[in-house]
Amino acid sequence: MVLHDADGFLTQLTRMLERSREKGAVYVTMKRCAFAPAAPAAGVARLSPVDPADCRCLVRAVLGSTKATASTMVAAKDHRRFMKSYANIMKAGATA
Repeated sequence: MVLHDADGFLTQLTRMLERSREKGAVYVTMKRCAFAPAAPAAGVARLSPVDPADCRCLVRAVLGSTKATASTMVAAKDHRRFMKSYANIMKAGATA
């Protein structure tokens, strides 16, 4: 899986939406990723809380008819800017 930067992902998403107009659908998933520090010893799980500023959002888009994919990781500090751009692209790509 190749991770794009946020702007590259949004460009790929726009292309997928354009290709899906004739045939197909675009599926977008978002998943919270919280990376905890590594456990001190093998086999011992650490259940400490993760700082919300360290969390990221994994965003994936799949063009259903061709299985073309694009993905990115968005940091918490960049979330608002990314979501504004994402919303604008989805509004423009929506068909009646």
